[in-house]
Amino acid sequence: MANAIGQFQLSKSQIRQMEEEGYLIIERLFDDAELQPVIDEISADLDCRCREATAAGKLSRTYEEYDFEHRLAHVDAENQDISKSMWDMKVVLPSFFGLMTNPKLLDVAEQFCGPELIASSVYRLRPKVPSHAWSPVPWHQDSAYFEAYCDLGLILTVWVPLVDATEERGCLWVMPHVYQGGLFFHHPDRMGHYLVIPGDEFGSRQPVPAPVPKG
Repeated sequence: MANAIGQFQLSKSQIRQMEEEGYLIIERLFDDAELQPVIDEISADLDCRCREATAAGKLSRTYEEYDFEHRLAHVDAENQDISKSMWDMKVVLPSFFGLMTNPKLLDVAEQFCGPELIASSVYRLRPKVPSHAWSPVPWHQDSAYFEAYCDLGLILTVWVPLVDATEERGCLWVMPHVYQGGLFFHHPDRMGHYLVIPGDEFGSRQPVPAPVPKG
């Protein structure tokens, strides 16, 4: 960013936690108004998929009477193909770019990565719905997917929940402190979708849940 950090200044304790534990939860970085364009575009995308599936006889109705938090779960109970069709990098919307370039998010990134920021093209929408065997992401380090030279710089991963991500709903879990110890051994999972760290690699380390409220 060209200007000095101004919109969102992290506290010393927040910066210290990130540097020591390797993760940081920032509650309500984005307010509802900032998230609404993303929610609206995702809702419109889902609506289009539901209408196409209904017209093709693959869905009995569009379930448009349900709100953003619940509609996809009801659709998924009848047709799992729709939620899976939106998984990973299969939904790309203009509002995603707006969120990634939000000045508050850039302010946070700058405090860890410095003033010269490069945004990766790897951004994903991952709509989690109940009882999906394919939606849990196994233990991994993002660096396992990158070339070795990427470890020369800090790569910051940002995850923004569009609804409250509670432990009951399946929030992220993290392994504190391990990021400073280098790359763990990874192997492909059985479906070939992910790289996985075997459980015995962690030794006595214990994961902790990271519930995050919307925004």
